Amino acid sequence: LPCRVDGKAVPIVLPDDSHTRLALQAEGVEALKKLSGRVAPVVVIGPFRSGKSFVLNQMLDLPCDEGFSVGHRRHAQTKGIWFW
Repeated sequence: LPCRVDGKAVPIVLPDDSHTRLALQAEGVEALKKLSGRVAPVVVIGPFRSGKSFVLNQMLDLPCDEGFSVGHRRHAQTKGIWFW
């Protein structure tokens, strides 16, 4: 089963405001420290609006309004490194 932190995706690393550096996120680091057992990373990389969040939601068996944000928006919804 995927790791769920209060039933939501948790960022581990996010870009800073200038999008020139990455910053560790305390919430994600603390959540990772609490995990026991094995972790299986799944990496999804692709162009803007190509269905990455949709694919992740399908893998987690979650509807798009409960998992990673999906929609008809001009700006990226998920940046950085996240886990569920």
